[in-house]
This record gives sequence, structure tokens and C-alpha cells, in this order.
Amino acid sequence: MQATNLQLFRSFYWLFEIPASRFFLPMILLLAFIGTPNAHGQMGKGSSEANVIISVHVTDQNSGAPLEQVKLELVFFPDQVMQTIFTDGNGHRDFQPVIPQPYLIRASKPGFEPQEIRVEPQIRNLTVPIQLLPVGSKSLGPGGIASARELSIPGPARSEYGKGVELLNVKKDPQQSTEHFLKAIDAFPNYYEAYFMLGMAYLQMNPQQPDKAQPALQKAVDLNPKFLDPYFPLSDLLMAGKQFDKVVPLLLTADQQDAKNWRWPYQMAMCYSKQGIWDKALSYGQTALSRPNPPTKIHLLMADVYSNSGDPAKAVAELEQFEKLDPKSPYIARIEQVLPELRKQAAAAHPANSPQP
Repeated sequence: MQATNLQLFRSFYWLFEIPASRFFLPMILLLAFIGTPNAHGQMGKGSSEANVIISVHVTDQNSGAPLEQVKLELVFFPDQVMQTIFTDGNGHRDFQPVIPQPYLIRASKPGFEPQEIRVEPQIRNLTVPIQLLPVGSKSLGPGGIASARELSIPGPARSEYGKGVELLNVKKDPQQSTEHFLKAIDAFPNYYEAYFMLGMAYLQMNPQQPDKAQPALQKAVDLNPKFLDPYFPLSDLLMAGKQFDKVVPLLLTADQQDAKNWRWPYQMAMCYSKQGIWDKALSYGQTALSRPNPPTKIHLLMADVYSNSGDPAKAVAELEQFEKLDPKSPYIARIEQVLPELRKQAAAAHPANSPQP
């Protein structure tokens, strides 16, 4: 029997098993809108159109310090600026979910040499480290690549790390990049940045076999808990492996250091949603929405939480807010299919206050 629109919307965490190859889709929620996995664990028609998030981390090339208020432009070749954002106090910022295709990222800040790099996100979210060189200074690293602790890292380790970053982010060769990251770690065992990039390379090589990626990302966190880049992909891996008891402590550590970032409470809300713990999912989802510059996808998560916790009227309100904020989203058509059934549920629960179609 064909499922109703509401059934497709509700409880999809249990209806759709998420294959490991989808760890870095921008939101698990949209699997309900895109299609169901077939018997072989692959997504149905439309999954290749799922949007992805490009996360950028900008540091000073010589000191390794995070750079805030760096202007970042996401450019669709040759010169169409799709989004313009500025980094926060930790040097981080995410571009809103975009269609997977090649882009240029332009980074500029007064007092630093501008930089332009090419990225090509695929089916998973992409983390892009950018290092800006102060105007008038000389790069300390070979090939313009420098780490956060430049003066303490041996030259051979820096060189191997730089080669690995170029192979992974520019030449799109994750397999070759791992060889250089491993050599960098060999030369400098405390190289937490290299462990992080090694984990990301393993994910690109074997997205369905995260056995190597998870230990590498965990090692980066263990070596420097203040280095936030590994937390998000590591939490995704832990959730995908149903290691829920490890997810929230990990994210709370990140949140204590980066209390204005929406990503940490959002991930915690996702974690509790996957377990059906709706009250905590609701609380953390509301926290994520209260943070600066929350993405529209959080409204989709909140709609699911409200729907599953017996409040279809609020679920309708969240979906309507998403439509208002992101009217060009590829998921609008699917939402429009879901809304009528949700409105009926809301009307039945609260006839006097039911939302009107």
C-alpha cells in the first residue's frame, strides 16, 4: 500500500536506513523528501540533487590564529557570486546548502593577501581550510602552506602536510593525499591537523567503510580538543554507527568552546531525533535556531520533531517558515505534498485554531 504524504514525512528515521555513503548530506530530514533507499542501500531517484554545506575555516598562514571577519564569496564560474559571508571569531563560517557543482571560494581581509581556491563538493559536506598570508610577510611554509603551530612543526612534516592538502582539495586525489598525511604524522606525531585531513581523505575514499576515518578524526580531537574542525564530521560518523552515547558529550565539548555556533545544538537535536527522544530534540533545535545565522534546514528538523511529538500545527508553521525563507529550495514541491495532510491533522487536533490551507 502506498504511504500517505504524512506517513512519508513522519518517523522517516525508522522508515529509511541511511547508508554510510550519505554521512555528509546536509540533513537527514531531507531523505524523506528525496526518496527511499533501495534494497542495495543506494538512494532513490533524486538523491544526487541533495544540497551540501561548504564549511570554511580561515587562519593566519604564519601564526595559525583563526581570522574573523574574513569576507568569503562563493562564486559560480566565471563570476556569479552566489553567497557572501564573513567568518566568526573562530575563523569559521558555512555557506548555506548549495547544489553539488564546481565553485570558486574567494577569501579577503584587509591586511592579508586575497586567496581564491576551486572546490567541487559532491554528495557529502565539504570542509575547506584556507590560510591567508599577511601583506608584506613571507610564508613560513613550503608552497604557501602553513600550519597552526608553524614554528614547532618540523619542515618535512609541514611539507608532507602541504602536499596532502593540495592533492585532497585541489587535485581531488584523496588516495594519494593519505600517503602524505601519514608521512606528516610520522614526522610529527602530534600533528592533529594532519589527522583531521587524513580522516576527511578516508571519508572521500571509502564513504561506506568509515573504519579508518573515525579513528583519525577522534585522534585529532584527542590531541587538541580546542581544534573544532573534526567535531562535526566525527559526530556524523558516530550517529551513523548508532554510537549515540558518544555523540552528545563530544558536541557539548565543542559547544562550550563555540557557544554561538548553531551546528552543535543542531547535531544534538539530530542525535536525539534519531533516538526518538523528542523533548530533548526540541530543546536543542530551539537553541540552534536562537544562534546567529541559522540555516533554513533547521526548520525542517523542527517540523519533523513537532510532527513526531504530536503537534502538527507547529510542524505546519515550521514548514511554512521554511517556504518563506527558502522559496527556491528544490524541496518546496515535496513540502507542498506533505502540508495538506499535516494541516488536516492539525485541524483534527485543534479545530478552533487549525492552520488554513
